[in-house]
Amino acid sequence: MKKLLSLVAVLAVAVLAFQAIANEPASSAQKMNQTNQSATAASASTNVTPPATPDSSVTAMQAVSPFPTPAGVKLMQSGNSQYWTTSSGMTLYTFAKDSAGKSSCTGSCAATWPALAASSSDKPMGPFTIINGNQWAFNGKPLYTYSGDKNPGERNGAKIASWSIASFKPTPAQQPSH
Repeated sequence: MKKLLSLVAVLAVAVLAFQAIANEPASSAQKMNQTNQSATAASASTNVTPPATPDSSVTAMQAVSPFPTPAGVKLMQSGNSQYWTTSSGMTLYTFAKDSAGKSSCTGSCAATWPALAASSSDKPMGPFTIINGNQWAFNGKPLYTYSGDKNPGERNGAKIASWSIASFKPTPAQQPSH
């Protein structure tokens, strides 16, 4: 019986010690860890494109391009697909009716599908070329944004006939080495 009372006393002390620790304010190391976790979560969220609607947008993270890209362009990754956006996250598109190096989107088409503008000081780099002296193209295909996309990450233009998201499908030579 004496051993049982001793065991109960030890357990009572352990419970009291646990309660004291649980009610004690967080140590500075614990607070710093919580702050770092919050900062990491906030930092990670800046790489994610916020969805506008479930049908028209995707959650994506910025990918690393295997070659230099124009200043206003970045490569994004969503699942297994990679595609091009503007630096502000607006999806870039190609038009099936364009011929290599020549845009056929003019007039009202150009108002709805603004060309990805290149300045007079921009120079071609890798698979990015400049057509008509003022529009970026990827692998010879002119690049456009879509006026129906209002927020970064939206891909409403993909629903329009003859328009496709400007995707990047790396060749084995363009795959990053591990």
